[in-house]
Amino acid sequence: MALGKQFENTYWNNPETGKNQSWEREVEDGVPAAAPTFRKDGFGNFGDAVKAPSQGMLFHPLTGTGRKEDPLVPLSEREDAVRTALNLNDPKEYRTHASYNLKKRISSATAASDSKVLTRGLVDSGMSIDEIKKSNVKPFLDKSLGGYSEPLTSTIMVGKRGEQGFGKKKDSTISKSTLVHEMGHQKDTNLRDTFGHRYRRNEDDSIYADADPLEEGFADGYNDKHEYLANAYEDQLDRPGYAVDSTNGYGVENHNWRSATYKALYVASRINARTGSGDDSQYKRRADVMSEIGRGTAKQETEGMTAGPDKVNKMNEISEIANTMSLGQMINAKPNLMKHLDFQNLGDVGRKARSSFVDAHREHNRTKKEAEGTQGELDLGDTLNKTVA
Repeated sequence: MALGKQFENTYWNNPETGKNQSWEREVEDGVPAAAPTFRKDGFGNFGDAVKAPSQGMLFHPLTGTGRKEDPLVPLSEREDAVRTALNLNDPKEYRTHASYNLKKRISSATAASDSKVLTRGLVDSGMSIDEIKKSNVKPFLDKSLGGYSEPLTSTIMVGKRGEQGFGKKKDSTISKSTLVHEMGHQKDTNLRDTFGHRYRRNEDDSIYADADPLEEGFADGYNDKHEYLANAYEDQLDRPGYAVDSTNGYGVENHNWRSATYKALYVASRINARTGSGDDSQYKRRADVMSEIGRGTAKQETEGMTAGPDKVNKMNEISEIANTMSLGQMINAKPNLMKHLDFQNLGDVGRKARSSFVDAHREHNRTKKEAEGTQGELDLGDTLNKTVA
C-alpha cells in the first residue's frame, strides 16, 4: 500500500529507544518528494517539507496497516500467512511440484531452502497481511494449460534459480518485486484470455512475443502498489511518467511490445492496476470486449480455414483488432489514463483506439436493433458520453 497524505509530516516516539522519529515529505526545486525522508533520531522543523501540518503520534504510523512494520502483527503470524498463501506448509508437496517443473528431482534440502527463501522474500515485502491472506497460489497440475497452473511457487523458483544461485546457498535471496509481480499474475482474474500471444508462423518466427502487455502491465502495477512503490505517496501512483520504465518491471520500451498499441496497452494496464482497487484495478478480458462489438476470438473467426500461413496471419490480424479494442475500452471507461499516454507520446494511439471501439460498439448495437426490430439498448455514445481531450 502507498502512503496517504496523513503520512506527509509526522513524528512519533519509539518505545524501544525512547527517542522521537519522523517522516518528512521534503520539497526539491518546488516538487514534493515521491517518498518520505525517515529520521530515526529526532525530527527537524519540517522547514523544507511540504506545507502540511505536522502531527505527533503515540505509535508508529503504519500501525494497523498490516505491513511488516505494523507492531500489531507478530512476525510469526506474517510468516504463517505467507506459507499458507504460497502453499509451502508441506515440504514434500513443494518438492514434488518443483521437481516436475525443473524436469529433474531436487533434494529435500534444496526444497526446504527454496521454501525459506520464498517465505522470507514475501514476508519482507510491502504487502499487507490482509492482501497476503487473500492469496492462494496452488501448485497443482492443470492439464488444460499443458502443465502446472501459473503462477506457482516452483515457477517463481525456476525463473530465478540460474541468475541468483537460488536454492543453492544458505543466504540465497529472491527479488521481492519478482515475487509480488508473480503474485499479481495470481490475482489476475483474466490471465490467458486467448489474445495474449501472437500466433507463430513457424518455430523461427522472430516476431513472436512471449509476454503480453495487459497481463504484464497488471502484474507490474500490482507490484508497484504492494512493493516497489509501497513507501511512495499515493499521489505519485497517478503521476504521468512516474516509475513506468524498466527500472522495475517490463517498462514502456520493452522489446516484446512490437507496436505502439502494445506500448499503450502496457502503460494503461499498469497505471490502472496500481491506481485502482479491487475489481476496479482489473482490465477487461479481450474476448469480452470483442463480444461487445459482435466479434469472436481468433480461433472462432478462423474456424474452417485450412491450417497454414494464411490462417495464422488472419488470426494475428484479429488479435491486433482485439488489442486495439481493449485499449479503446479501457480509455473510454477511464479517460484519466490519457494523461499517461500523452506523456509517453502515445496519446494519438489511445484516441484512435477509443474512437475505433466506440464506433464498433455503436455499429454493433445498430445492427442488433435492426435485426430485433426494436429500440434495443442505447449505444455506447449515448450511455458513456465521456470526452477524451
